[in-house]
Amino acid sequence: MDDDRGFPGSSGLFVLATQKGDQTMLTGKIAIVTGGAKGIGRYAAHTLAQAGATVVVVDVDVERMHKTLGELRDLKFEAWALAADVRHDDGRIDAQERARPL
Repeated sequence: MDDDRGFPGSSGLFVLATQKGDQTMLTGKIAIVTGGAKGIGRYAAHTLAQAGATVVVVDVDVERMHKTLGELRDLKFEAWALAADVRHDDGRIDAQERARPL
């Protein structure tokens, strides 16, 4: 599923412009980062957490997902992990529903 900007729903990265070092810009917001266990998704998770967001790392690679979660929590950021395959509608819906109580 693509949004109106053309980003694939499973890309793991939604472009966010922030001022460097602004830790309050996303305070009180939840950022769900698909593909957040490694690479660009991991970098996005760290960047969003530094901007003040609570980060939900979603990935199918459970071991790396928990490693990224540990990195974020070691830095005292609020973070959660959800194992899900968001390449398919069922996985996206499942991840959204499981993240909703946060």
